[in-house]
Amino acid sequence: MGYSDLYLVGFSLFGVGLEWISVMAGVYTYKGWNLMYSFTVYFYSLAFLLLLFKMAMRHYKKTKLPGR
Repeated sequence: MGYSDLYLVGFSLFGVGLEWISVMAGVYTYKGWNLMYSFTVYFYSLAFLLLLFKMAMRHYKKTKLPGR
């Protein structure tokens, strides 16, 4: 597992943990939804953002001016 994989899994679990705390506190009430769905949504959303970040950095490195 690379750092990207650990980032995706770790922050997805962190998001689910915060969501679970919110459910226990009564902030959210689910009807037909569970935390496993949330983990999947967080995981793929973060994967997409990580992909966009890597593409932006690759483009930046190709187009930056010398000496900057």
